[in-house]
Amino acid sequence: MTPLHPWESARRRSAMHRAVRTFFDSRGYLEIQTPLLTPAPIPESHIQLFSTESADNHGISGPIYLTPSPEVWMKQALARGSPSLYQIARCFRRCEPADSLHRHEFTMLEWYRLNAESRDNIPVMQELLHRCARAVGAPPSPSIGAPIRTLTMEEAFISFAGFSLEDDLRSAGAAAPRADPPLSSRPHPHSGDSRAAAPPHSAPPPRGIPRRPDPLPPSRRARPPCLPCLPCLPRPRRRRQRAPASRHRRKPRRPLSPALSHPG
Repeated sequence: MTPLHPWESARRRSAMHRAVRTFFDSRGYLEIQTPLLTPAPIPESHIQLFSTESADNHGISGPIYLTPSPEVWMKQALARGSPSLYQIARCFRRCEPADSLHRHEFTMLEWYRLNAESRDNIPVMQELLHRCARAVGAPPSPSIGAPIRTLTMEEAFISFAGFSLEDDLRSAGAAAPRADPPLSSRPHPHSGDSRAAAPPHSAPPPRGIPRRPDPLPPSRRARPPCLPCLPCLPRPRRRRQRAPASRHRRKPRRPLSPALSHPG
């Protein structure tokens, strides 16, 4: 593939961003912008974060992190009653492999649709890919117009990783969950099938899977993140207003003596 000129690459990137915004705006989604810095990120054992130290004019300091994704902010916005959301966000992750598919700083498109499930987003994703391909002037290709292939976790591990996820869980001493049928054979919950209302399986979650130590201390994990629209800064202490000095106080009026009040 011939590398693009830097300005041509920037032009296509801008055209793709306009196509994404037009696509979601026409469907009633609300675009938001969330902070790039957070004092309490989501604990992820497989994601290394960029951290720094924050300080203010009140002498309060603490660690602060570049966000690896806008997920925590957007889900809190949904919990507060927002409509369907989307965001084109800048994300930061350390210890990413140095290749053409990974960067320490990259752009992520994340959206959340109300009153829908994951399978409802599959046709939305396919149409979005078509819009982006036309926006950047991609040549016609059968792969662009082909339906998106849907896989279960077990099918994806066997096809692309070369091993069975369930067998790996059993070898690790964990109870493997019951195998789910392929997505193509499952009834859609909005298709009217009564079986769709039942959960896929009621087996308990697997146990015995070793967990990596959390990189954050317990004090940082226990603190729930907030959703600030402005930078989350501590509120300055209010000074107590002192009473005015005694010389400024108004002296109470003394009553007149009976002799003065009744001169006759």
